[in-house]
Formats: sequence, structure tokens, C-alpha cells
Amino acid sequence: MLELKDVTKKFGPITAVDNLSFEINEGEIVGLIGPNGSGKTTALKMIAGLYRPTSGKITIKNHDVAKDAEETRALLGYIPDEPAVYSKLTGDEFLNFVGETFGIPADKRQSAIAELHKQFPMEEQTGGYFEDYSRGTRQKFMIMAALLHKSPLLLIDEPIVGLDPSSAHTATRLFSEYAKEDKRAILVSTHSLAVAQELCDRFIVLSKGKMVAQGSLSELRKDAQTDGSLEQIYLKLAE
Repeated sequence: MLELKDVTKKFGPITAVDNLSFEINEGEIVGLIGPNGSGKTTALKMIAGLYRPTSGKITIKNHDVAKDAEETRALLGYIPDEPAVYSKLTGDEFLNFVGETFGIPADKRQSAIAELHKQFPMEEQTGGYFEDYSRGTRQKFMIMAALLHKSPLLLIDEPIVGLDPSSAHTATRLFSEYAKEDKRAILVSTHSLAVAQELCDRFIVLSKGKMVAQGSLSELRKDAQTDGSLEQIYLKLAE
């Protein structure tokens, strides 16, 4: 589904991502973990086509992200670390805009939006504009939009920031179901290690732009020589 090969990203003298290589297969949920400044968000933005690698190659379903931008973006769903939406749209206007952009017919779009609203009931009034919504409500709409068009690959940067515990639980469940359906794949970057441990099949650990470990929880426990939680493994490997 996704392959990064020898990918480096420099911002002037700063190397944000350093010779990063990994693959993600169909049906997998992979957690990208590491401290602040380890290159997680930069890696996601390169995969999404928002940053161009300084060197190396990224492919999604054998399409080169740098050369086949239109094809690869059609294969992606992306939930950024900060909800980025048009401030003068309502939530449902935004969902319809995203659905129409991805070519979802109006009847199927409305049905899918109604079903997503059942998953994320909102106490807050959402008939007004995005600029008036709380952080959590904006995040819910970003998640709904990403799930709406059912892209083969979903990129998620800090998925549950701002969500109440019930909504965070719902989001985790929906992401798990999403990956299993039609063998989609998810790459999720998060500092919420308990959520990552519950959600992900395996993990990629970054530190200072480099990959320091990767594997399932049991494989990382061997690397870290501990039988502890993902948090304990993280403290040994990433810091």
C-alpha cells in the first residue's frame, strides 16, 4: 500500500527526516511514535504530498507521490494535527464538499453522512460556521470527512486530541473497522500511547528523524528487553 525508501527531508540546515524507509501493507494499522521533533508530522506531510522529500521516494499503490500527485491524492484520506477547514462553512457543507470532491453521488453521500452523524452525536449546535465550533467538534468533522470517501490509505496525525472519552473510543473503533474493510491501511501518528497500543498492529519508532525500531508490540518488547507497556518501551527506545 505504502512504501518509503531512503526518504530525507531538510529544512535549510535542519534534517527533519533522515533516510527513512518502511512499508505498510493492506489491512494494517501502523503507529508512528516518537518525541516532539522526531519527524512524525513531517513524514505524514510528505506522504500526503504537502512536502516534497529532499531525497528518496514515496509510493502509494506503486504511484510515485512526487510524480503522480493527482493519482496519489485520490488514494488518500488525511486527518491533520490541527483541523484545517473553511471557516465559513457549516459542518455538513464541509462533508458534502469533501464527498463531492471525491465523486460520491449525492444520494450515497447523504446516506453516509447521516450514518456518520449517528456515530458522532454532537451536543453542540453545528448549524453555524466552523469558526464557531469547539476544537473537539471540528476534530469530529475532520474524522467524519476522512472516513466518508473510504480511501485505500488513511493518514492520521493525533486523532483523538480534543475529543471527549466517548468520542475517542468511537473513533478508535471506527479506525479499526475501516482498516479491516476492503483491506485499507492506516498510518497514525500519536503521543497517546495507550490508544496506539490498542489500535495498531505494529509500530515505527522515530527519534531525531531516524527510525530506531519497528515491529509488533512483542517484537518491540524484545528490542527494549522489557515485558512492559508501549509507554515503557517508548521510554527505552525513543528518548
